[in-house]
Amino acid sequence: MTKPTKRKLKKSFELYGETPINLSYLEVSVGIGMVIGSTIVGIVNMKNRRKTSIYGLLGAAAVLLLFSQITDLFWLTLVVFFIGLAMPIITFL
Repeated sequence: MTKPTKRKLKKSFELYGETPINLSYLEVSVGIGMVIGSTIVGIVNMKNRRKTSIYGLLGAAAVLLLFSQITDLFWLTLVVFFIGLAMPIITFL
């Protein structure tokens, strides 16, 4: 198996019209969402954990389906923020 050359990688970015900085936007968005989600878990005392966990997992599945259909960077960043927000909440429960 051969390694992709810089020329092939550059062509793939040109094909989609994106730059590597867009991935950084998405990573920062998920990080901010995880920090806010962790803060919410630390402050809020959730009583019915089973129900919240099931709703959280169903919501995460819906958000991931939404993520796969969106092509605009702004909306992708917003959706990834909510994915990051849900990660600590689901993990805690």
